Amino acid sequence: MHPERRRADAALGTASDVAPRVWLGASVAVILLAVVPWTDFVSHSHWGKVQWVPFLSPPVTIQDIVGNVSLYLPFGYAYARQRTRQSGVLSRVAGFAAVLSLLTEWTQLYSHSRFPSVQDAACNVVGAMCGAWWAKSQWGGSGHRHTVDGPTSHDT
Repeated sequence: MHPERRRADAALGTASDVAPRVWLGASVAVILLAVVPWTDFVSHSHWGKVQWVPFLSPPVTIQDIVGNVSLYLPFGYAYARQRTRQSGVLSRVAGFAAVLSLLTEWTQLYSHSRFPSVQDAACNVVGAMCGAWWAKSQWGGSGHRHTVDGPTSHDT
């Protein structure tokens, strides 16, 4: 292979390297579209609406918990899938999910229709970590997908 082509391939990544990045970007976009109150911003905050105590501040519903965990599951999976060969993926996923979650919950302070919640942030982080754990259990640290018959290359 020509050296310039090799450098271009290394810079862009192979198709199997690009796909997790696309999924990661798509999962962040879905989170932002679903959580940020794009049409309901106001110029003043609503600190009195913050639900500070997880699983005690109403409303606490199973649908809300499952919804928040499910919303961040693809984010954690895609992030970990992109970095299968790196150590500390679970802690980085938790950190990035916490930052993204707190930022999106912060936007809800400036909305009449949304209610920021510590429970939502906690469930979001749990969802991202579950997704990362799933990716790690499926792909391991070798970059090869684990199947019943043993690892197979994800580059095919």
